[in-house]
Amino acid sequence: MAAALVLGLLVPVQEKTGSITGRVSPEAAVRIVAKLAGTDASIPANVKAEVLLEKGGEFRLEGLPPGTYELLFRLQGEAAKRYFASLWGEIAVEAGKSTDGICYRLTPSDAPHEVDALIVSFKASTPDADCVKAIESLGCRVKRRTPKQPRYVVDLPDDKSVEELIPAFKALTGVEFAEPSRIGRIK
Repeated sequence: MAAALVLGLLVPVQEKTGSITGRVSPEAAVRIVAKLAGTDASIPANVKAEVLLEKGGEFRLEGLPPGTYELLFRLQGEAAKRYFASLWGEIAVEAGKSTDGICYRLTPSDAPHEVDALIVSFKASTPDADCVKAIESLGCRVKRRTPKQPRYVVDLPDDKSVEELIPAFKALTGVEFAEPSRIGRIK
């Protein structure tokens, strides 16, 4: 009995937590904050990990308890004048696993819209699973859902542009509209 107890205590922390990996481009100083979805990042207990990238690039946020997370991208120094960044939501983290492939492109501050995101709305009768499947069929991922369902902020692959994917989304069955994601500040 004691051996089982001791073995239970020796379970590595990594097996009880998960991680998020990805990259930020182009080169710019950015702090990435992982917080539980729907919580206020100004409350320290809600922030579960953070990392500072001096020049963008690869990142790894470790030791995250299982749950749903939002990543806040906070530009640092001169980068805050040159770029716009917001958040990526709805990232599921499971114990002992890594959620990979979060690739975030910073938007130049003079751009008319985000360079890596679209707002896509489906007919209200379209089930969420069908909406997500349609989004993924074009090589995109859901960044977050907006309060007006079924509306999604969609992350674009690095090799695709907003202008290229708008007509592709509009051609999908059930899509009511697809438009650029306007630049808005997230607190």
